[in-house]
Amino acid sequence: MVETQLHREAEEAALRYAEALTRVADTDRHAVLQLYHDALAAHFSPEEMLEIAADVVNMNVSTRIKFAEGAMPGPAG
Repeated sequence: MVETQLHREAEEAALRYAEALTRVADTDRHAVLQLYHDALAAHFSPEEMLEIAADVVNMNVSTRIKFAEGAMPGPAG
């Protein structure tokens, strides 16, 4: 998942949480998601966690709307 050592521990926890929320259908929601949540809670306040979750949800909704409009992911560049 995290493929670099450039992130601080808090940033890494946020990225892992974001990925777990994004791929919730692929995640054991009762075990793995709780671990990501707990790791996030070790670095962020409840308010900050809500902001992170809201940002992830917003980006996921935005992406799905674009897919519904016919956009398809392509190579970066």
